[in-house]
Amino acid sequence: MKILTGQSASHMIREYRLKKAFEMLQHKVATASEISYQVGFSSPSYFTTCFNEYFGYPPGKVRRSRSSGSTKKYSSSRKLIFISLATLVVVFSAFFIYFTVTERNIKITDKSIAVLPFKYLSDDPEKQYLADGVMEAILLHLSKIEDLRVIDRTSVEQYREPDKTAIIICKELDVGYLLEGSFQKYGDQAKLIVQ
Repeated sequence: MKILTGQSASHMIREYRLKKAFEMLQHKVATASEISYQVGFSSPSYFTTCFNEYFGYPPGKVRRSRSSGSTKKYSSSRKLIFISLATLVVVFSAFFIYFTVTERNIKITDKSIAVLPFKYLSDDPEKQYLADGVMEAILLHLSKIEDLRVIDRTSVEQYREPDKTAIIICKELDVGYLLEGSFQKYGDQAKLIVQ
C-alpha cells in the first residue's frame, strides 16, 4: 500500500476518517466529540490533534466557518428578497400613479374648455361688443354639448388682456382646452380667427 500511495495504511485510514469527519462537521450531524467516535477515533483529544494537523485548524472552526457562511448566505438572500420587494413596490407605485394621473388628465382634457374673451382688432375699440357677441354665441353652442364643462364668461373675463401663458390659465381654470380668438371688421366684411 505504501508503494502505491506513498502512505502507510494507518495513515491513509486516518486521512479518510478526518475527511469524513470534516463532511459530518459541515453538515452539523453531531458534536465534534461524537463525530470523533463515529469515524473511529478512540479519543476526542487525539481526534482534535490529528484534525488540527491535517486541516490546520481545530474541528470547532469548521462549524463556525460553516455557520458564518450560512449567515452570509442568509443575509444575501434577505438582501435579494428586500431588493426584489422594493423594486416591486416602486413599479406598482409608478403604475398606480401613472394610471391615476392619466385617467384624471383624460377626464379633464376631454370634458372641459374655457373660451377666453375675443380681441377686437379693428380701429374702433367701441365695437368690442361685436367680438363679445361672437364669443357669447360660441359659449352658447359649446354649453349645449353634453358632458362638456364650459367655463362661464365671468370666470374668464379676467383674462381679457392675459399676461399668463395658456398652460397657467388652464391650470388656474382647471380645464384641458382653451379657445381664444380675435375679430376684425372692415366695412361689410368680418374676419374671425379662432385658435
